[in-house]
Amino acid sequence: MAWVLGIIVLLFYAVGLPAALILIWNLRRRVRALEGRPPVGEAGPGATIGAAATPMPAPAHLAPGPAPRPRAAMPGLEVLIGGRWLTWVGILAIFFGTAFFVAMDLRGSALSGVFQVLVGLAVALLFVVAGRWLMPRRERMLGLGLLGGGIALLYLVAYGAYGFHRLVAGATVYLFLVVVAVIGSLLALRRTSATIAGLTLAGALLAPLLLSPPGDPAAALFPYLVAVNFGAVLVGRRAGWAGLPLAAFAGSAILLAVWAEKFYGLDRRLATLAVTTILWLLHAVRPLLGAASWGFWSAARGAVVLVNGLLFTLVVWWLLAPDLTHLRGLALAVLALAYVGGARLGERRLAPGPGLTFTRVAGIAIAALAIPAQLDHAWVTFGWTALAAALLWTDLRGGGLPYRLMGAGVLAIAVIKSALVDPADAATELDRWDLATSGAFVAGIALTALIGCLSALYRRRGSRAFGTALLVAAVLLLLEKITVEIVLAYAARTAALRVDLEPAALLTVTLAWAIYILAVMAGGFALRLRVLRILAIVLVVLLVAKVFVLDWRALSGGYRVAAFGGAGVVLLAISVLYQRRRPE
Repeated sequence: MAWVLGIIVLLFYAVGLPAALILIWNLRRRVRALEGRPPVGEAGPGATIGAAATPMPAPAHLAPGPAPRPRAAMPGLEVLIGGRWLTWVGILAIFFGTAFFVAMDLRGSALSGVFQVLVGLAVALLFVVAGRWLMPRRERMLGLGLLGGGIALLYLVAYGAYGFHRLVAGATVYLFLVVVAVIGSLLALRRTSATIAGLTLAGALLAPLLLSPPGDPAAALFPYLVAVNFGAVLVGRRAGWAGLPLAAFAGSAILLAVWAEKFYGLDRRLATLAVTTILWLLHAVRPLLGAASWGFWSAARGAVVLVNGLLFTLVVWWLLAPDLTHLRGLALAVLALAYVGGARLGERRLAPGPGLTFTRVAGIAIAALAIPAQLDHAWVTFGWTALAAALLWTDLRGGGLPYRLMGAGVLAIAVIKSALVDPADAATELDRWDLATSGAFVAGIALTALIGCLSALYRRRGSRAFGTALLVAAVLLLLEKITVEIVLAYAARTAALRVDLEPAALLTVTLAWAIYILAVMAGGFALRLRVLRILAIVLVVLLVAKVFVLDWRALSGGYRVAAFGGAGVVLLAISVLYQRRRPE
């Protein structure tokens, strides 16, 4: 296990630490900008040299509003690295050293257990006292770092005393953790210090990784993660530190994944579902508590809503295996309804924002995942077709661009499945193939009809580009379904009769293409749709290429005569249409 710990530490230093420092730096810069005040005694922008040059007051209706607060000057890179980053790196190094000491196996020595915990507690208290003493002095950044590191060490010592050395009862250590969380939160809020909050959270999340107790730590880890996330959400919302709940969410997901890989079993199903549900609710409900305008951090919070929903969907999917897989679709459908309903309720009391948008997107994404979880084969195509129809109909009724994008995405997935996956599934069951009962063909026809209707509706509403794209998709998908069913029909007869019907299949496909192209061209003239006529010409090129390249080599005798004769008749018919009904 030593190499695992080494990899974790290396990843933290190489990836996690720079990311955390950048996050804290950005939060810190925002706080300093919000707290900035013009220096006392300096002249304002309207002052001049000399007392006699005092400007006359402007009329009331022309008087300017309050002057904006000047933005705090950004420190130079040298000061940033030497005065701040080295402070955090040094404190984290001592934190790691203390963690390794607390987790050290002293092999039954009298110093084992209690002594290790007391040393860790002494280092934590020393950090807190030194931080409070340095706060009012010039070494304020060091004081902030020591305060945050001290709170993080208190988390570490408490978790080590219970989860690693088993020195205290669970109720005692959880009460201690609550007290530590309250103290850290109050210090961070009182000092308006993202440094304290960030270091406290880092220590809280690193403690379970650095202290690996023997056996299953679920009894200690699950309530611990709930407390950490609850505190991060409260403090982040109170102080406006958007990165704090995001970091808590990411760290908790990693810790739960590490635990599940080692210890999960069916006997832990209910406990795992309970803790993941609580963590999911904390990060799913939070964006619905208040509106937020679009910006980097608000968009990041919205993205966490989506990721949180998808991860919880995977957890539910995983927990229902292997004996409850028949409930997966129902569970995901209920979860999707919860997201869509939450977004709907939020729209009635909040202004539009990233939280509501991503909540709605998460609900639609989970609904799309629920369909293959409950259905199979062509029924999945039917389900996605119905979902796409509902989304695009909502867009047509004034739902807006998000519904169009989501509907188009689901529709594209349905088209890909109908064109690629469904024929492959049907090819594996040739002995039972029948055009009248072919689910793949019926689902494809229903999907084609939906796309055609939507194309007409969107073109009528003025969305010509989107309507035209749908029309092209419908024409090509229908041609593909016709071609596939012809090939499957001859393949089924070949398997049943043990004869070679490949020439007949090629000829039938050629003649079907010729008739279909002629129908598309006639529709283009009848409906006065130039896009259909152009699409028919493109298909004519494909037909000619097939006849002169593939049919020429593969067919012989009457099959070759019929293929070339059929293609020629279609070309002449199209020529007659163009000569009699010249398009404008």
